[in-house]
Amino acid sequence: MKSTDYFHLPLTLLSILLLFTSCSEQYNIAGNSSIGDFNGQTVYLKISDNGIDANCLDSCQVVHGQFNFIGDVDSVMLAIMYLGSQRLMPVILENGMLNIEMGHYGQRVSGSPSNDRLNAFMRKCDRISNEQWELERECSRMLLNGKSHQEVNEFYDKKIKKLEKKLEKLENEFIQENYETPLGPGCFQWLFGQYAIPIMTDQIRDLIENAPPCFRNHPYVRSYIQRARDNRSAESQ
Repeated sequence: MKSTDYFHLPLTLLSILLLFTSCSEQYNIAGNSSIGDFNGQTVYLKISDNGIDANCLDSCQVVHGQFNFIGDVDSVMLAIMYLGSQRLMPVILENGMLNIEMGHYGQRVSGSPSNDRLNAFMRKCDRISNEQWELERECSRMLLNGKSHQEVNEFYDKKIKKLEKKLEKLENEFIQENYETPLGPGCFQWLFGQYAIPIMTDQIRDLIENAPPCFRNHPYVRSYIQRARDNRSAESQ
């Protein structure tokens, strides 16, 4: 062996190490919950590529309001945090330190650009949900004040349709703006994965028809579309 070969060996090993470490992302999530009922319970971090099986990446127990997830992922992706079978919130898994705050008035994830954008979107959705809740309270007050059910229903139907359109517009714009980032498919999964079975709504159809191939070919989106079409075909038979 030439003497100069010894100088190449460390560089070769370093290159191999860099190759392997560059292929994965490490997430570290520090969580805090002010919800007393969560103490002593186990929370789970799950992902679903095919829309059917939710694979558990990590789990931990909430102790004195604190919990922590840490692990590696091959690429930036969306995970969903669960308490038992209850979906709690979406999280974009990517390299770095993330923070989750959970309380009675909502949840927040921060620590990366993607999660900051996701959090801003979720807060806007929450505000519309609060408007819907206030509308229901207002209708209850109207009934107590002597308004007829017909008057209240007409008032409610007019208002709720505006809020539903407002929410749908917000959801569509966010997904469309992020067709080519993990946020687009991730938001699609969070919003429509809540259905008991995949269905093809007008909203989903519009999103798919206008989407680039990278979005339609995402494993979760592709699986959802296929199963929704299969379900529709089965119903028509």
